[in-house]
Amino acid sequence: MAGSGRTKRLLYSIYLGLGIAPALFGGLEQKVAAVSPAINLTDQRKITNLPGHELYPQWSPDGQRIAFQDREGKIYLINKDGSGLKKIVNKETQSHGLVFSKPGFCWHPSGKKIIYAVDELEGKSGIFELDLKSGKEKLLVGGDGLDSPLYSPSGQHIAYLNGANWEDVSNIILYDTNTAKTRLLTNNSARNIRKQDKVKGLGWFPDSKRIAFIEGPTYGTVTRGGNLYSILKNGKARAPLGPKASLAGEEVYSFSISPDGKNILYQVWRGSENQTDGKYFTYTYDLQQNRKIILGESEDAGDLGYQQWSPDGKMSSFTLDGELYTANKKGSKTRLTKTSYGELSPAFSPDGKSIAYSSNKDGDYDLYVGKVRL
Repeated sequence: MAGSGRTKRLLYSIYLGLGIAPALFGGLEQKVAAVSPAINLTDQRKITNLPGHELYPQWSPDGQRIAFQDREGKIYLINKDGSGLKKIVNKETQSHGLVFSKPGFCWHPSGKKIIYAVDELEGKSGIFELDLKSGKEKLLVGGDGLDSPLYSPSGQHIAYLNGANWEDVSNIILYDTNTAKTRLLTNNSARNIRKQDKVKGLGWFPDSKRIAFIEGPTYGTVTRGGNLYSILKNGKARAPLGPKASLAGEEVYSFSISPDGKNILYQVWRGSENQTDGKYFTYTYDLQQNRKIILGESEDAGDLGYQQWSPDGKMSSFTLDGELYTANKKGSKTRLTKTSYGELSPAFSPDGKSIAYSSNKDGDYDLYVGKVRL
């Protein structure tokens, strides 16, 4: 496919040395998703035209603005119609860190603030919060190697990872925005020089009481498998989430929890250890019915990226072979684009009627917005 090579080179350069391992649920009933005819997004419009690449669009809770990062991790804000572009964070933030399922920043549920992680050789490193009205930046937690901060749906807590450097173990830490106190939720420690347990991804359940996370060993700079767990925000009741993973020859890169907390969308690599031969698979998994559905497969590394559920939880968005798709919970998927350029990082608007995404139509990755015909 034309454009897929460009996409692959871009994503490999961005993701080089990183590997994420949510659970791959093996040995379950597997259904193959049906494909509907291609349906292009309507009213597609380009909203950015910066030099370089614009990636990881995330809508504000009111659906009026979109925040995104450039390739260096600097954060911008723009109105949904393309007006009012403003660089709001000029630091090189963690643009993806240890988890592909989320960008390197997060909106507060009120839409008034964002949080992000900075890991600089010079200057302050840690988790920062930016007040969008005043422009004031606040260091919440200082320290090197902090990554992937996520507000709870209630906005009271922030979960983040430490040990983002490959030579370190990593754990989940919880920050209370009311008391400014932190709590260690997981307790990984180094087993030996070459093998450490790392938490490689996390996500909040909609009730703000539980966190899902992926944990597994890392050998040097290579991730090998992992399992999905849940834990209460008080650090108790840690338990496997779904069946134990099937690890042989597989690496899961990203996951997303549905808004009702009943389904998971995830991607997995299956192939050679050096990733020269193999494919990427996209699945949904029903936590209640213990069932997975394969949505598609691809050889394009550009399809790696976070996936996202629609706000009502009825649809998911993802990429296959550089094209945008949506799928319902039964696995029936609809192709939204038909180009030869490569589209990345689809994100539903809060009303579920539009999708923002990054496209290489004009030779570098700019942001577009289109309306979804469901």
